Amino acid sequence: MNSAVWFDSFASMLLSRGENPLWVAQQMGHEDWSMIIKVYGRLIPQSKK
Repeated sequence: MNSAVWFDSFASMLLSRGENPLWVAQQMGHEDWSMIIKVYGRLIPQSKK
């Protein structure tokens, strides 16, 4: 499994379980969560957006 697949799986799993999107972004090396919202926004429960 290459790193891109691992990161995608990591983010998808955590966000679909309701983990804080900013925390997930920080764990992936992003300074803010705009990329997370853009790519994985569909997985974030409405109450977390």
